[in-house]
Amino acid sequence: MPVKDYYQILELEPGASQQQIRQNFRLLAKRYHPDINNNGTHQTAWFREVQEAYDVLTNPAKRENYLHERWLNQSMGRPMDVPVPQSAGRTLADSEQLLADYRSLDHFRFDANAWHLRISQLLSPERTVLLHEPDHQLLRKKVVDNTLMAAEILPWPFWVKLQTKWEQVAIHDKDLLEHIGKMAKARGRDWWWSRH
Repeated sequence: MPVKDYYQILELEPGASQQQIRQNFRLLAKRYHPDINNNGTHQTAWFREVQEAYDVLTNPAKRENYLHERWLNQSMGRPMDVPVPQSAGRTLADSEQLLADYRSLDHFRFDANAWHLRISQLLSPERTVLLHEPDHQLLRKKVVDNTLMAAEILPWPFWVKLQTKWEQVAIHDKDLLEHIGKMAKARGRDWWWSRH
């Protein structure tokens, strides 16, 4: 499992003093605090990451354990992990990357289970909640369109599993729900004809 880079989260160089850690924590806590940002999900997620980093780097026992894990991780050549809290924009960017990967995918040699899992993770309940915010209607449509197109390669049984996820994303958008229904129906018909 990758080790989080707490120094990078706090925008510090490794080996920073306790005073520098405290100063940067206060600055970042003020920037990402949920009360200041009207409980924005992206800022709240970053605030939690900043709190976790501060907690570990200011506690001597936790810091010693973290530094040991960090050293071990780097000595094995593994990259440090910097978490990217989820946001609706991040979900759109990930769906566009999925579509780009789909276009360069070898359609004869791909792992359908892995591809299904990747699309399922993109349509996870956590990301779906972010897409339900009132001002994200266009993002919601783009994410659904990108994932529908990327799922064209999957056999029908995978579509059946994904259809409920698409419907959860588009739950209040009748046009988008109708579009998903038409795509699924056409895909099911194509699959049936290819099998008979």
